[in-house]
Amino acid sequence: MKLFVVKVFLITVLLLSLVTVVYAVNLLLKLPYKKGESFLVTQGYNTSFTHYGKDKYALDFAQSGCRAYGKPTLATAPGKVKWALPESKTGGYGNAVKIDHGKNLETIYAHLKNFIVEKGQNIQRGQIVGYIGNTGFLKGSACQLHPGTHLHFALYRKQGGQYIGVKPEPM
Repeated sequence: MKLFVVKVFLITVLLLSLVTVVYAVNLLLKLPYKKGESFLVTQGYNTSFTHYGKDKYALDFAQSGCRAYGKPTLATAPGKVKWALPESKTGGYGNAVKIDHGKNLETIYAHLKNFIVEKGQNIQRGQIVGYIGNTGFLKGSACQLHPGTHLHFALYRKQGGQYIGVKPEPM
């Protein structure tokens, strides 16, 4: 009986842990930068004043100094551009791109220097959607020329009539 209870417990824990990654696995997410590049996650889950609510599972990617500024931002999965908007229309996101991946999943790439895609465009995994910048609401001091340079990335899943943030794991 004891062994049965332990097995049921272990199976339950395993199933619950799989639920947290099922959405990202369905997309087979890749990191939003070129192979061979390395970035630091400078802000992660539920941190600071910008990673809460819908963006509670957002990740900020940066490199030391100004190295990230102007580097390509790549689509983490195939999809269709839902919108590509200048900072005057996105609020704190700055220049940003949102991609609809189907299956009620979307990703956002924010604080871009500029973007090179347009609404309705089909996107492949690994395709350049824009370039890392420092537009919108951000702060930082590692790069004197372009303070706050980083890529803000988030994965959303539609639940009911709205999108909620989900962990983009594994990447």
